[in-house]
Amino acid sequence: MWVQAVRLRSRLSGPTALDDLVLTYALPSRLAEALPATACAALLYQLTLMDVLRAHRAGSATVEPSRLLILHLQNGLGNRLRVLASGLAMARASFRVPLVVWERDAHMGAHFGQLFEEGHPTTGGVDSLFSSLVVVNRFPAWCDVATAAAESPDAITAYNHMDKDLGGSHSQRPDVAANSEVYRRRHIYVKSAYLLSASPPLPIAAVNAEARMLKPVAAVRQLMVKSAPAGLPKMVGVHVRSRRLARDSAAVDASCEYSVASAAITDQWRNASQAPAFAAEMAALVAAGPSTHFFVAVDDAALAAALADQFPGRTHGLTRACDDRGPTCMQYALVDMMCLARTRLLLGSNWSSFTEMASRLAPSPRQVVRLSGVHFGRRRLFWKDRLAALAGDVWRLVGRRLARPPTAAMYTGCRQRLETAGIAAA
Repeated sequence: MWVQAVRLRSRLSGPTALDDLVLTYALPSRLAEALPATACAALLYQLTLMDVLRAHRAGSATVEPSRLLILHLQNGLGNRLRVLASGLAMARASFRVPLVVWERDAHMGAHFGQLFEEGHPTTGGVDSLFSSLVVVNRFPAWCDVATAAAESPDAITAYNHMDKDLGGSHSQRPDVAANSEVYRRRHIYVKSAYLLSASPPLPIAAVNAEARMLKPVAAVRQLMVKSAPAGLPKMVGVHVRSRRLARDSAAVDASCEYSVASAAITDQWRNASQAPAFAAEMAALVAAGPSTHFFVAVDDAALAAALADQFPGRTHGLTRACDDRGPTCMQYALVDMMCLARTRLLLGSNWSSFTEMASRLAPSPRQVVRLSGVHFGRRRLFWKDRLAALAGDVWRLVGRRLARPPTAAMYTGCRQRLETAGIAAA
């Protein structure tokens, strides 16, 4: 342990952080050069600290240099948080240092630091590596990371789960929980909007715990205190995600973002999450418990007004002047999620990452979750819905059979396509 501590002090006072990331930790130089100097310094500290902790755990004077798990978060708030929570659980299980990529785009207009606290650790054990995250707001093109300059593509194993990029497949599972020999000497990069899977599977409790350890910034905490209704633990949470992709966000082109099968499945479940299904379930709860009140979070202000008219004096929610993906609206959305998490029962929308994360943030597993189209509001599927469901099953089956880990040739091909399209890799 003393040897490792000396190594830590000498490294931080020696060559530049960028040089050490490249020479000691095999991070491709083009990737390291694209990171801010503060991020390089923080990553060097965390990687070296992880070396110390791993050596102490192994009872050895030295260990192989630690590696990164780079989490490139995609899509909206719920999607990003489930990737982050599962990624942090994966990093902790495999003794990797997490690097979070949070880019603003049409889905998300807020920086990470406008929603959650971030910082760089100076003291502390392994927990400090996960409570003080290194977050960057831009990143080189994922397929160009490992092929930059003449560096070996074996330095990074990359996984892309996004339909919009090269037909990514969910079946590309990094076996990092076991920290297998295949990946042990490589950094891992994952670009995803979905709960990460591994073999063996990540414990649900571990993923949920990572989500609950994220600390909202002061502005969000103040908004929670100011706007959240009293008595949330006795209320029923209602989250309605009903907008079809075509009218969800004017800034997002669904035809470019999602595959045909993926879009069909999403719209199928949003059709099952319409106001009448929730209103019927809410009416049944009021009939069974006349004192029942609801905290309502919806994607359509008109729907919230309709529920308020149908259940006068029983619905509560946050009042806001925005309906976009900007920083202010995203802070309200996070408070919505936190409020839903504190209710005793959650009536949620199936296939919604927002509902999923609200349930994961619940402080106790005693919260009951019921999903539209599954536990209530079930209806006979029309032939279009049946066809969409069948298409989704076929899509997933084909993806599992055809998916292969990315190769150097795939990286090169992707880079060439980007250059042909006139897109310069960062």
